[in-house]
Amino acid sequence: NGTNYNDGTGFVTQCPIVPGNSYQYDFKIPNQAG
Repeated sequence: NGTNYNDGTGFVTQCPIVPGNSYQYDFKIPNQAG
């Protein structure tokens, strides 16, 4: 947490999502309206 490990191009900062699978990116944005 607090890193960009899950952001970016496949094989650079993370493995790509293979066909038939999914990926859920859960993050929090404190003090954000809307």
